[in-house]
Amino acid sequence: MKSLKIGKGFWVEFGLIAVFIMIALLSLSSWARRTGGKLPLSGEEYLTKADRFLIEGRMADAMVASWYARLKDPNLLKARYDIAVIYYRNQWTFEAMDDLDEIIRHDSNNVDALLLKARILGEHGEIERANGIYLNVIDIDPDNAEAHYYLGVNFQTSDPKTAERELRRAIECDPSLKPHILEDYPFGLKARLQLGRLLYSKGDLDGALAILEEGYILNPDYQELKSQLVDYLKVKAQTYQTGFRDYSKSLEFYEKVVSIDPDDADAWEWIGKINRYYLYDYEEALKAYKKAYELTKDPYLIADIKEAELHLKEERQQ
Repeated sequence: MKSLKIGKGFWVEFGLIAVFIMIALLSLSSWARRTGGKLPLSGEEYLTKADRFLIEGRMADAMVASWYARLKDPNLLKARYDIAVIYYRNQWTFEAMDDLDEIIRHDSNNVDALLLKARILGEHGEIERANGIYLNVIDIDPDNAEAHYYLGVNFQTSDPKTAERELRRAIECDPSLKPHILEDYPFGLKARLQLGRLLYSKGDLDGALAILEEGYILNPDYQELKSQLVDYLKVKAQTYQTGFRDYSKSLEFYEKVVSIDPDDADAWEWIGKINRYYLYDYEEALKAYKKAYELTKDPYLIADIKEAELHLKEERQQ
């Protein structure tokens, strides 16, 4: 990692660390008062509390529980790891690395510590060193979804073939979509998003759509994946629209877009245009134009609405 330069950012970080430690000490004092200065639980029981606090985002309490665990059992590497996670989540990566290196010194096959160290190295631009650690993790644990995922991400530009293989392995290794303390979404979902983008960049739009639709079905609330799927569905719709002049097929894809994102005004407008100009379904065109106007209040759509209403009136009078 690059050497630390003393500047304004350093003193800001130093101040944040001091504030955090103060909060942790206050929490420690509160715990001490409640327990009479004794540690009634075992180290493992304090670790269980620390893990729960981490999940809940209670960093100061998690730090205190981890400290207590270390006091009860200095050999508990998991307690040191939890403290490293807390440092990392507060962007104190140098402090985190100190603890991680100490863990690895005692246990060179500690997968959790190796993974967090690789993550930090990657975020500091040391991709080759990070990849080396991820490969080491896979030697220890061949089905580690996190290691496969980050190898896939890191190789997307330099070696797309390897990237695709690793992302597919990440998906295979996370069938249950296991939550991760440092991620918003499981690696099995994140790998589907990255694989979809990779396949699209290689010209495989159908493959990209298939893997993204699979991810969307698994978790419709994954907004980044959902947005990417919508974008690629629009590309597919435009391909049928301008390339094959197959407007019915194009309409299918735009309708799929609005079934995923009912607030996509652009898709609603195209549904209106295709029904109006190519399929002559004025009723459906009118519905779509009204929905697009409801979302955008675009005055140009008023003319489209009026025209569709006129055509529909004439059609009904025949």
